Amino acid sequence: MTILALISFTLAVVQLLFALLAFGLSRSPGWQTQARFTLVALTGGAYALASIAYTVELPEPTRVLCCQLMNVLGGLHVAAWYAYSAADEGRALDRAERWFVGVGLGFVLLAMVPGVVIGTFTVPHSFFGVTYHDDPPTTFGLVVYAYMLVGVAVLVARAARSRAARVPDSTARLASMLALLLGAANDMVAGTGLFDLPYVLDAAFLVAVVTQSVTLSRRFVAQTRAHDVAARRLAVAQAELVKRERLAALGELSAVVAHEVRNPLGVLFNALSRLRRIASAEPETRALLDVMTEEAERLDCMVTDLLDFARPYEARRVLASLPDVVAAALEAVRGASGDRATEMLLEVTGELPTTEIDPQLVRQAVVNLVTNALQVSQGRRPIKVQLRAASSGLVTVEVTDDGPGVPDELRDRIFAPFFTTRATGSGLGLAVVQQVAEAHGGRVSVRPAESYGSIFSLELGAR
Repeated sequence: MTILALISFTLAVVQLLFALLAFGLSRSPGWQTQARFTLVALTGGAYALASIAYTVELPEPTRVLCCQLMNVLGGLHVAAWYAYSAADEGRALDRAERWFVGVGLGFVLLAMVPGVVIGTFTVPHSFFGVTYHDDPPTTFGLVVYAYMLVGVAVLVARAARSRAARVPDSTARLASMLALLLGAANDMVAGTGLFDLPYVLDAAFLVAVVTQSVTLSRRFVAQTRAHDVAARRLAVAQAELVKRERLAALGELSAVVAHEVRNPLGVLFNALSRLRRIASAEPETRALLDVMTEEAERLDCMVTDLLDFARPYEARRVLASLPDVVAAALEAVRGASGDRATEMLLEVTGELPTTEIDPQLVRQAVVNLVTNALQVSQGRRPIKVQLRAASSGLVTVEVTDDGPGVPDELRDRIFAPFFTTRATGSGLGLAVVQQVAEAHGGRVSVRPAESYGSIFSLELGAR
């Protein structure tokens, strides 16, 4: 086998591999049109195999048959490009294209008739010491070649028009069609014997197929990545939907329970008040009444938390001063916490952006965070409440306590409804804070403080 024959064989193998790639892509959803590109690569590879007959020693009838086969495969290759181009653009062949392909296929059939498109014997010609054995075209064959050349020129013109319109991947299509046109023109001139030129159409087929295959591979990778992103977003949306449905169900249940418990609590408080007035002054009796009152108040607080959690959190935003809202929340905690409330500091860092918030919801969230901080405080330092603007356009309320901190394994759970680590907690305070944050387009998180304790960050979307 000569060097040129080995090159032709390599070109054939590469194109056949790309045909397999296109066939594999055509089995994927949404890529069925790539089955037509399989035919493009397959005919190009078969043409390269048949072109081996140019440069190897073969019996004359076999060489003539290979030349006839090359003409057939060349015509089929151009027809396949027409079919693929239309399918890739998401349309059917128009009337002119159908006529061109139909006439071209008729010429393809005639190419197998000896003496119609090419002669019945081969003629050698040399180029830089390489001898080619080809079968020169007949006069009718020159018409067929010119017809196919015009068809390729039309594909080039359409690709150029698409590139001018900035259609995606049109540059690669134009490069493929130009390679096809130049290769076909070269081989047409070489076949006439007017000039001693090498045959390069098999290489031109390879350039066209590889260029388009690279485009397809890049498009497939981009689509796969887009599908992965869409799948992740869908999973997040589904998880969020499940979470919202779960919270809605919990909210409805909490509202019912709170309503049914609050009425008996009212009766219990009235009964305790009367018992205090008519009961004896014995210390044991007073102690028992105090215990009952304390437990009833704890139940009442739990009912209040349930109602806060169950109500819909739709932020009614108004232009408000966030420092004033936070200061009011601290005053409310001071009024309910006695001496411990004096251990709170409010600090505003930098200039805060104009903020539209729901003052009532934000006040409730800050009260819950500060109350939580006071409950775990060990008195080693004041509870610090810091306001600052975040780089993402959010405003942040940070509450720093000096408690034992939140274990790493619990940080993702402490904002879940009804989760608590305290024997007397309802597990709803931080869940309410999270709902308020989400209603304002923000979030709530916790991280360890520098030395000890925790920092709870309430982020609110500023607008």
